[in-house]
Amino acid sequence: MNETGLNSAQHEAVTTIDGPLLLLAGAGTGKTRVITARTAHMLSSAGIPAKNILALTFTNKAAREMRERITASVSPETARPLTIGTFHAFCSNLLRSHIRLLGYAPNFSLATQAYQIGVIKSIIGECGYASSQDGNKPFVPDAGAVRDRISKAKTALKTPEDMRTTAEEVHEERVADVYQRYQERLKTMNVLDFDDLLVLVLRLWEENPDILNKHRNKFRYIMVDEYQDTNHVQFQLIAKLAEEHRNLCVVGDDDQAIYSWRGAVVENILHFDQYFPDAKTIRLEENYRSTQHILNAANSLISNNSSRKAKKLRTQNKEGEPVQIVAAKNEKEEADIVAKLIKEKIHAHKANYNDFGVLYRSNFQARNIEAALQSEDVPYHVVGSRSFFERKEIVDAISILQTVYNPADEENLLRIINVPPRGFGTKAIESLQETARITGRKMQSLLADPEFLQKLPSQTAEQSRLFASCLQKGRKALQNPGQSLSGTVHNILEETGYLDGLGKIYKPQKDALNRRENVFEFIDAAADYEKRASQQASMQGFLENITLRDTKDRVEDHSAGEQQGVTLLTVHAAKGLEFPYVFITGLEQNMFPNRRAINTDGIAEERRLFYVALTRAQKEATITRADYRTLRGKKQKLRPSYFLYELPEENLVFSNAEDALAPASQETAQDILDQMKDIAQKS
Repeated sequence: MNETGLNSAQHEAVTTIDGPLLLLAGAGTGKTRVITARTAHMLSSAGIPAKNILALTFTNKAAREMRERITASVSPETARPLTIGTFHAFCSNLLRSHIRLLGYAPNFSLATQAYQIGVIKSIIGECGYASSQDGNKPFVPDAGAVRDRISKAKTALKTPEDMRTTAEEVHEERVADVYQRYQERLKTMNVLDFDDLLVLVLRLWEENPDILNKHRNKFRYIMVDEYQDTNHVQFQLIAKLAEEHRNLCVVGDDDQAIYSWRGAVVENILHFDQYFPDAKTIRLEENYRSTQHILNAANSLISNNSSRKAKKLRTQNKEGEPVQIVAAKNEKEEADIVAKLIKEKIHAHKANYNDFGVLYRSNFQARNIEAALQSEDVPYHVVGSRSFFERKEIVDAISILQTVYNPADEENLLRIINVPPRGFGTKAIESLQETARITGRKMQSLLADPEFLQKLPSQTAEQSRLFASCLQKGRKALQNPGQSLSGTVHNILEETGYLDGLGKIYKPQKDALNRRENVFEFIDAAADYEKRASQQASMQGFLENITLRDTKDRVEDHSAGEQQGVTLLTVHAAKGLEFPYVFITGLEQNMFPNRRAINTDGIAEERRLFYVALTRAQKEATITRADYRTLRGKKQKLRPSYFLYELPEENLVFSNAEDALAPASQETAQDILDQMKDIAQKS
């Protein structure tokens, strides 16, 4: 293992193996290199068997890159037994072997967010909550919001009964009721959602100490990346697993903790030395990404947060250009400035369009920027738009495979029972659901049942029988050891009539042909997965791989095959990425920081979010704001974000629309700064 080229802090982190270690890795400080080198050191120099090492990450992309880098540092044979993956993938693998102890079958399915919302929506309707109200306080049955509340309860390890106990209003009790029915419904269908994967492993260990001890003895050395993003249940999993051997290394940066809205607990990293009093702390502060001007601005900004681990980024890079702040009259002028500045920098620096990232706090801000880029003939792609795996024809194909793989999955069955059209209308579906309820049987087992078929029109009954036969053939194909996975996927979609039926579903013919091509692309994705997974390829693994796709994977889906183009994305989506030239737009009060954060004491996290935005920039950072912006149909005057006043003036240059494409004079810069301060004082 070659450890040359590491700075002193990095070298210390790589060679500190035993006991609890908190590795505070600032933005751009070579964190991935250190994690890779540390693991390789454990394998080659410390002689630790790969089977005893567990590395947990938050994205499939990070896990894949980590394995590739470690393999290149040692050898494929040495690295192969390593367990590297996301929390969810790790827990899913554990559950496949032991979930019978919890009352589930090993062929459980995983519920996507859309699937969860569909189940919750049907439960809300069944309970009669969609139209009910108590006095003047209606229960607002937004299935997405209810799903989010259930998810937060699970990550906090709260049961439906816990939610009822703390409920202060009737609608909170009803959310608890939906939560309980939702859990019962999922279990009946042998389906788990993402949170269940974590909660059930914790329950498995609590109820079966022998299994916990087995896993503790196997995973004696644990490393957790992006530790600042862990939630309560993830902390509990790590703490239990590391309790005996205590060889736990957590890597993260509290200054980049930006996911509290999805349950992340920043205190996990802030209080790590309280949970592990003998922990060693190492700070990585030498930045290899950005210029000194950018780092000075970022350091000054984040120092305004009181609850943080002290650290200060430094660099041996050039001083670079000052951070440019551009004031526009309105959002359209702001977008025009961004588009024109990109073209100007392309010409001045001989840059590529791919070198530019345009960041914003909220997705709706992209509309004007897109229009301006189109007007200037600047190519771009928007991160966060619908991915390949979210297209309707692909979701239908996945539902067909899930229905074949897991006969108990009734939500997916109902989705595709009439795809392509086979005469299964509303009355036939209601009859199927009612018969299943009365008999206590699974819907799929009734499709060819003589007693049920008698209730249907003859043509529908024949289609139901044929569909049941197709599903049965598909299940037999899963057991064929000589068949490739992509071949099995193709056969199932063909047997169920889906491939030929696309022409019946979509008109005109051109649309149907395009969607058919997408489905064949999906079959190719099965072949790609099979190639990567080698001998471990399975339908279970393929479906799980799709369902557990994280944000960064969806970014790759969208941008794969893209030609040159500016990247438009939210700051949240930009975490982990970097660009030579970064534009951060909408720096006004109630925009960034946003209104909700101001009203809920979320300023510290908004400041961390702005810090993340600034530290994405390698060479130049440009910040834009507008005096007026049309919000909710009304033109509103906005004051500059007070984050701008937390940036050091000596690292900034100010411009307005007229001189944005040329360096502003110091006199102009001071005028603009004075105007900003005047606006803030009057507001």
